[in-house]
Amino acid sequence: MSTEPHQPMSSFPLPHHLMRFHTRDIVLVHPPIPHHGDLCVPILGCNKTACERLGYTYPELEGMPLSTIETHLGFPAIHHQTMEREGVARCQRTYQTRDGAILHVDVQTYLETINGQITWITIAREKIPTETKEKNDGQCEYLDALNKLMRQEDVPDETVMQLALEYGVRFTLSAYGSIFLVNQNETELAVHAWSSRVQADCTIPEPNTFCKVTHAGLLGTTVQTRGPLIVNDYHGMENKLDLPSGHVPMHRLMSLPVIDLGHITMVVGVANKAEDYTDDDVLCLSLLMETAWRTLQRNRLETELLKTGHAARKANEAKSHFLANMSHELRTPLNGILGMTQILMGTHLTPAQQEYLSLSMDAGRHLTKVLNDLLSLSSVETGVLEAINSKFNLVETVTELIDSLMSNATAKSLRLILEKADDMPERVYGDASKLRQILINLLLNAIKFTDTGEVKLTMKRGESSPENISETQTILFSVSDTGIGIPSDQHTAIFDSFTLGEDYLTKQYGGTGLGLSISRQLARLLGGMIHLESIPGAGSIFTLSLPFQIIAEGHSEAVCTKLPCPLKILLAEDEQVNSIMASRLLRKAGHSVTTVGNGQQAIDALSRGHYDLVLMDVQMPVINGIQATEIIRSGAVENVPNDLPVIGLTAFARSADKKRFLDAGMEMVVTKPYEADELLRAVSSVMRHIS
Repeated sequence: MSTEPHQPMSSFPLPHHLMRFHTRDIVLVHPPIPHHGDLCVPILGCNKTACERLGYTYPELEGMPLSTIETHLGFPAIHHQTMEREGVARCQRTYQTRDGAILHVDVQTYLETINGQITWITIAREKIPTETKEKNDGQCEYLDALNKLMRQEDVPDETVMQLALEYGVRFTLSAYGSIFLVNQNETELAVHAWSSRVQADCTIPEPNTFCKVTHAGLLGTTVQTRGPLIVNDYHGMENKLDLPSGHVPMHRLMSLPVIDLGHITMVVGVANKAEDYTDDDVLCLSLLMETAWRTLQRNRLETELLKTGHAARKANEAKSHFLANMSHELRTPLNGILGMTQILMGTHLTPAQQEYLSLSMDAGRHLTKVLNDLLSLSSVETGVLEAINSKFNLVETVTELIDSLMSNATAKSLRLILEKADDMPERVYGDASKLRQILINLLLNAIKFTDTGEVKLTMKRGESSPENISETQTILFSVSDTGIGIPSDQHTAIFDSFTLGEDYLTKQYGGTGLGLSISRQLARLLGGMIHLESIPGAGSIFTLSLPFQIIAEGHSEAVCTKLPCPLKILLAEDEQVNSIMASRLLRKAGHSVTTVGNGQQAIDALSRGHYDLVLMDVQMPVINGIQATEIIRSGAVENVPNDLPVIGLTAFARSADKKRFLDAGMEMVVTKPYEADELLRAVSSVMRHIS
């Protein structure tokens, strides 16, 4: 060992990590103790506990010889050997405090080199007297019992109360115990639980498990007095009830009520402790039973919450299922109505007839939007809405959207303008369908609430967008109008479901009050947001910011701009009106169309002849559209390539449904009711992509 003199204490670096972790122990830092027990070994440092237990201040202990607090400093040779070999030694020592008290301690001494000097760190823990240790152990067991009671979950009430009763008997040192439930009027008692020894020792053939409070002896008195009762001399007690033959013997008895919100819920009794019951026993039993009762209440509440939550989920699922079915049932005939109306509008009509049909189309479009809003709201509420991303031409998509709404603006003599920055990317990766839905909502709102002037959609890159066009960038879509504007106190409310700006707006302009709420939630789903600026009487600006992954020009797929015409199209549609409508729209565009009524007929027709494209209704008898598409993709249809383009036609409009259809192998899904332009654009888009 080093015999170098140690540094002055003022500059000696003490092991503060030991001082921090050993808050219960006495920690002393000192030089190594020689074999001969040098009385001059100084204390170099200590922790706060050492000062408190030894009765000295820190300055007094620092530099004090160890002999002041310990008279036998010599370590046996074996301890020194252990220190040199393992760096730690354990032994039992005796310390003397300032006032002369003796502390018996278990010591662990560690060897540590600090600044090149070998130092010993002594950690001393006081021995606990046997009686104190037993008391502490008992307290630990009691706390553990309370903890176990509180952690009783997913178990019957009887299990919790039986456990609490057994604990009560054990910790009050009783022989017997029982729990009686009390009715709402506090007039009757019913046995709820017996301790195990009662069940073993009671020999009454048919014990009475129910009685009136007035005939329940000491337990009844406990209910009437609403407080604990102790009887340590049952035999000397006056007016006690005669115990029936076979009843367990009674020597001492303690009972207490459990009260919840002013009502006694149960009475607990324990009996035959070897010594007298005391108030400590009352406190012990009371805390156990209160804990058990609170555990029961918590478990019951959690069960009710689970049931309520389950019922709410079921109701929500039922509502969503109902809305989806109703949407489907409404969209199917609506598709025929709008389709036939479009066909009729293409014939020779008088101006009045043309006006009537135009109004009919507007009404149908409005009904379609209401259906879309309700279905979107249901999807958002149930959490089934998700982004369906794909590559698409952003500029082309927005341009087509503006073109489709031009008639709405023209009908009100408004200018509908698209203004886009020169550096706008064309091809991006994102959810084109939800982008269209948000922009349509914002643009239709702007047109609805604008009587004169213009509605303008401006597209530009976000200011914080990175220069590298291959990275994800924010695109800003600003819809501005010269309409009525929105008061500042309504800027938040209009984004709530079923909320419009003011009551008078409902009468003057109509609407469901869902469009902005759904648009905001869709924007959030896509990782973006909607910001509003508006001045009443001067118009509004709604700015949608969405992140897109920009597809570099070199990654663009080559497409054929010339669409082969006429196409030979197979139309699988079981609804006669929809079949007639779709086939006539396609034939009017110059295509050749063969119609079938179900998926099996579609497969049979494909196996007999060549087709360029299949328009496949999803819900059909015999074999539905999904199954038929999967059969085509499997290559099981003779003479039919497994990559034959298939466009789905469906009245199911939820995103999750569309994803399911796309996963089955459909190139695109067109939602009913569709207009002629939408159907023809889908055909054109798919065939150009295939080419």
